[in-house]
Amino acid sequence: MADQAKGSLLTKSLKKWTRTKTKVLQNLGKAEKTLDEKLDENAHKLERQQEVATKLHKELKGYIHCAKAMQAASKNLYEVLQETYEEDWDDHENVKSTLTSIELMWHNYIQNLHDSVNEPLNNYMSHFPNLRQRISKRGRKLTDFDNAKHNLDVLENAKKKDEAKIKKAQDELDEAKKIYQQINDDLHTDLPMFHESRVNFYASTFQSLFNSEEIFHGEVFKLSKEINSLAEKLAKSSEQIKFQPRPVSAHTQGEVNGHPELLEENGHGSSPVVSASVPKVKHTEEEDEEEDPKTSDHGIYENSELENNMSEKETKDDSKSESKEPASTEEKTNEPSTTQEIEKKVNGAVEETGSQNSEDSAPAYPPPVPPSEEPAPVPVTPEKHDQHSPIGSPAYDTPPSKMPDDKEDKEEEEEEKEEDAPTEHEDSNLYEVPTSNKPVELPEGVLYQVQATHPYANEDEDELTFEAGEIIYVVPFDNPDEQDDGWAMGQKKADGTKGVFPLNFTKKL
Repeated sequence: MADQAKGSLLTKSLKKWTRTKTKVLQNLGKAEKTLDEKLDENAHKLERQQEVATKLHKELKGYIHCAKAMQAASKNLYEVLQETYEEDWDDHENVKSTLTSIELMWHNYIQNLHDSVNEPLNNYMSHFPNLRQRISKRGRKLTDFDNAKHNLDVLENAKKKDEAKIKKAQDELDEAKKIYQQINDDLHTDLPMFHESRVNFYASTFQSLFNSEEIFHGEVFKLSKEINSLAEKLAKSSEQIKFQPRPVSAHTQGEVNGHPELLEENGHGSSPVVSASVPKVKHTEEEDEEEDPKTSDHGIYENSELENNMSEKETKDDSKSESKEPASTEEKTNEPSTTQEIEKKVNGAVEETGSQNSEDSAPAYPPPVPPSEEPAPVPVTPEKHDQHSPIGSPAYDTPPSKMPDDKEDKEEEEEEKEEDAPTEHEDSNLYEVPTSNKPVELPEGVLYQVQATHPYANEDEDELTFEAGEIIYVVPFDNPDEQDDGWAMGQKKADGTKGVFPLNFTKKL
């Protein structure tokens, strides 16, 4: 048994060496080379045909995987829609059965793609390896035929001819020619026929694909339209109550209709700006007699001159009350003038106070003085607590002499920075890596690990089958040329099974 295996290995090595020698001689022009341009053209067409079919098979496989992922997402969505559609609503059972029918259409659609499109394409792809092997074998037999022909020519052209060797070489040539011609003739028949069959195959493949698409989308359209009509019916039967958000209140916006001065009137706050001009208020004679100057709106402008005028008016009224009737007439004519005189003086006091307020609104900083001179003392403004006076507001009650200086402001800013600065403990934890984010030690040869988000059943022998939640180690391909986009070579953590799997069914850990 061992001797037979050794002999077979020796024979193969000898044939390989002989074929290599023949090719070298053909390249050097010392041996004749048989050419068949027709078969070479058919072999080139086969390569192109396989390239197109491989690309279609790859994209169709990815399309079916995406459709399965869409089916899983649709199933989850429809389950939530069934929970959302409450049982006491109209046509609850109809909506539930319609959503279930859509799920069934998804299942049938995926199954049709697999049975009527993917399986025929797999069968079509299986012909290429067999044809390529036959072409390779035909090339080896052609080299053997050329070698036998070259050996016969050498023996016949030798100076000393050996008839036994010539006869043996002739027999080897006939046998090599017979084997070569048989394989060559079969390829001349099969390659053109297989190339022409692609038209009928692709036509039936397109028909099956788009027939499945038409049935699926047409049925889903009808079912979706039915659910839409049920939703419209539900909307008409309901009271159609629409939620109206409440408008934002005025105090949260900081003003009322663009007038900040209304905030103080509504009690929402006080305006930080005080107008320097005070409007003039007209009063009748009766209001002037009834109002007390100390409690009226003009009472904030009390001064000695106004009190003297009021006392003079009272003296004149007492003296005129003792006179005769004509004097009373004269009193009536003098009263308006006295009232007008009072209003003029009051208005003058208002304007004077307004100008004084505008000056007081600016900070009373003393002017710079030379080093030789000492700054004059800043006058202290007396506090006024009248609630109607803008000067009596808290913003104006603090005299300039009591305002914090620059040194105190700097100290307060430093204290705020110290409070806002992170503690030493916080800085130490700032760059600490959480335990959950520390790298996981993977077995040797593993690139990274993933977790299945959806179950997957293998369609080919080299694919993995896994359930949702399983951990898979991603390892490099033995042959990088075999790797397809969207696919990876993995090994299941549970049982060590190895195979390729789609990455869109997993998430990286």
